[in-house]
Amino acid sequence: MAVIKSIENYRRLFGIRCGYFRELHLSDLQSKPRFLTVLSISILLFVFIPVTFSAVYFINNTYQDALVRAQNNVDLEAKTTALEVKNKLATLHYELLTFSQSPVMGEVAVNLLYSQFVVKQLQKLVQRNTLITGAFIADGSDFIVEGYPYEILRIGTGEFQKMTNKLISIAVDDNTSKLLILDHQTLTTDYMELLNDGANILFYLPLKKKVDSLVSPLKVTAGLFVLIDTDKLTTAKLSSDGLPDIIEMDIGGRKVMADEKQTGVDYLVANTSTDLTLSHFDKEEPHQLNLTYYSATSHYTTDIESAVINTLIFMLIMLIVVLLALAFFASHITGPLRHLLDFSRRLSKGNYTEFDYDANYQEFNELISHLNGMATTIQKQLSGLEKEKENAEASEKIKARFLANMSHEIRTPLNGILGLLNMLDKHELDHQAKDWVTASLSTSNLLLHIVNDILDFSKLEEDKVEIESTTFSVREIVASVINPHESLIEDKGLSLTINFEHNMREFWIGDPMRISQVLLNLISNATKFTNVGGIRLNVSAIFIHHQWFLELEIVDTGIGISAEQQSKLFQSFQQADISTTRKFGGTGLGLSIAHKLVHLMGGEISVKSEVGKGTTFKVSVAVLETQQKEQSEDIHVYVPDLTHITILVAEDNKINQLIISHILKPTMVKLVIVEDGKQAVEACKTQNFDIILMDVQMPIMDGLQATVALRKQGFEMPIIMQTANVLVDEIDSYLKSGATAHIAKPIVDSVLYKTIQHCLTPELFEGQIFEQE
Repeated sequence: MAVIKSIENYRRLFGIRCGYFRELHLSDLQSKPRFLTVLSISILLFVFIPVTFSAVYFINNTYQDALVRAQNNVDLEAKTTALEVKNKLATLHYELLTFSQSPVMGEVAVNLLYSQFVVKQLQKLVQRNTLITGAFIADGSDFIVEGYPYEILRIGTGEFQKMTNKLISIAVDDNTSKLLILDHQTLTTDYMELLNDGANILFYLPLKKKVDSLVSPLKVTAGLFVLIDTDKLTTAKLSSDGLPDIIEMDIGGRKVMADEKQTGVDYLVANTSTDLTLSHFDKEEPHQLNLTYYSATSHYTTDIESAVINTLIFMLIMLIVVLLALAFFASHITGPLRHLLDFSRRLSKGNYTEFDYDANYQEFNELISHLNGMATTIQKQLSGLEKEKENAEASEKIKARFLANMSHEIRTPLNGILGLLNMLDKHELDHQAKDWVTASLSTSNLLLHIVNDILDFSKLEEDKVEIESTTFSVREIVASVINPHESLIEDKGLSLTINFEHNMREFWIGDPMRISQVLLNLISNATKFTNVGGIRLNVSAIFIHHQWFLELEIVDTGIGISAEQQSKLFQSFQQADISTTRKFGGTGLGLSIAHKLVHLMGGEISVKSEVGKGTTFKVSVAVLETQQKEQSEDIHVYVPDLTHITILVAEDNKINQLIISHILKPTMVKLVIVEDGKQAVEACKTQNFDIILMDVQMPIMDGLQATVALRKQGFEMPIIMQTANVLVDEIDSYLKSGATAHIAKPIVDSVLYKTIQHCLTPELFEGQIFEQE
């Protein structure tokens, strides 16, 4: 945030107002002549007068002889244009014949699997050919099969459907394409802007599909209709006086193109006609193309020879004038401009020292003064921005260090608490003591959940959360979230219903850890705030806009949420009511984190609730299809046999030493425990170890320094960092310094076992990552 504020301050400071420069004292510049005044007078004397006399001379030249040549040129242009139109249509017709022969085109009307491919082919056809306005495939129904640029196109008249059905019914061996001339009313569509007001030119080509028949192996399933842009058929020339040539064109007596003639302009007219060899739908005889070409008389009113002579004279005069002007202004203008150019180069290179130069004209001196003022202001702003940047970086470092220290200082005693409680829980205790231990474990896990929420919130605020894409089982995610809550739900006398959509795919590609985190939060809330009735979880998958979404719907009959409270439900540190915190506990971060994670996964989260009746949360996250089925992990904690393994444990905390020893005792491993990094380095010099469990924050030499030292002295066995530091940047620094893996405190026995096995036999766990939230 500090960096953003610095940028905003820079923008604000950089908005220099012109009024600031008006306060500069320029009285010493007032006595010099104004450049604009001198320039205006010079232009009037040396440019305007010669140009005026030259224009009068050109106007008085005769142009009658040019009219005869002009009419001949117009006749030639008309014939050339008609042939050009015919050639373009013939070329396009040949291209469309090739395009329509693709077997996929005939399949799309009866098989929607080809839709996306066909749309892309139509798009390529339209985009690479400027003559085509649009292309679509119709089978005689109200809507087209596919088209581009039409996403959904409905032909509004029955006449077009009848015509299409009749075209499709023509014999399969009739390969003749059709040149259709249809009026505006026949093609009433949802895309009226693509049509001409009069008649429209379309190519029709039959699309065929192979069928299992010896009599007729091909069947016409639909027709390809290509709309021609009549404006691109011809190119009207634009003369130097800005008057374009006008072209009118009709085919078979139906006007398809008519440019607008300008009023008050005399035109030379030429008519021509030619036959088009393509057949019409109703008439089999060739079309007659009639073209009328209009060219403004003014195009040809200047005699060529006189124009050449007059141009030479005019250029000679202008050359003399320009030479005189350049000679006059050279010494007065080029000097200041050259110095200004040098000054601008200095500014572009970051040199903002003042520029000392006295020009001949007032405007140049004012400009130099303004530039000097701007350079001074930029210097001050850059100095302030640099300080803001340093402050922002220092603030970010302090914040990161605070979060790291907070995480470590809270997780370290939590590791001891949870570890000792787990040890007690595994011993035989009386009923009351067992309840006390269970309650203590629940409270400690709640505190750990709060710490994790704060860290997740910090990472989300800094955009440091990355969404993974791995294959997962949706049923395993649901099971892993529901299992820890089953006992509490049963104790509260609530019903629990889980519904999976019928025939729903089990395996998907997405971020299973984040999906589990969101679902865990919502199931926890539903369990917490429901005392009567039950909880229902509906799991389904939907396909919208070419994207699969996994939908999770959590319905409870709990206390409900008012409409006013729902508006702030996803805000940070907010709960439905202040009394909710007192009664049920919580930081108010859970739903805020879930909301942000869902949006990072390309989904949405919504809530519907009524006070006293219950709440429904609906979550959708973007996922990808996959046929891969990863082998599910057994949730049972397997204790590995480490009888022949020697592990060095570097840990300064006595309680943590006790917990690690207790967790690893069933593995029959041989343990050597030291209390700092220096002792670990010395121990490796005299004894061989198969693996090292390294704490980070230790006296004398910390775990990071010890890891670097061990790698330098040639220790190649795995080093597992077991620390309360869980920030991404911290973990990356451990791995870059030579660590093999990382596990977070409080230590979970299953995670520790799997991590040790993974480090000792990585080929058995390739592609697996063991993480602890």
